[in-house]
Amino acid sequence: MDNFVSEIVIYDIENYGDELTDLLRKTYQINTTYDERLAEVTQNKIEAVLGHYNNSLGKNQHLIAVNLVHPNKIILPYAFEAFNSDDSDGCLKACSECIDLIIKINDGLLEYKFNTHTDNRLLASFALACCDIRFLRYEIGKLKK
Repeated sequence: MDNFVSEIVIYDIENYGDELTDLLRKTYQINTTYDERLAEVTQNKIEAVLGHYNNSLGKNQHLIAVNLVHPNKIILPYAFEAFNSDDSDGCLKACSECIDLIIKINDGLLEYKFNTHTDNRLLASFALACCDIRFLRYEIGKLKK
């Protein structure tokens, strides 16, 4: 697999849902120009994201996702989790799972970009702090070994 950048993205489903669905549509269009396997994987991931999206509409939820962004502009939605906007434990759990997944797919290297598509700055800051705390715990654990 060529180099990619891991990206954690938070979407406010109610206010930025159109942006999310537009990104997924464009992702599918681009990825289907490469090969059949990538198109199949992309379609499965996008269908799963859209399933979460449709089930979360009107429920004051945010969606957090890990995307793998390749240099040739392929974006692969890799994992995702929906949580209520006022559920700090759910946000913490989702962020921790994203960081753990990035550690796994990057063979122990924790590098990622963090993007938000929400007007809830408190939630965005909290999510970033959750990722940073998980990152620090990982780094401290490596130092103790």
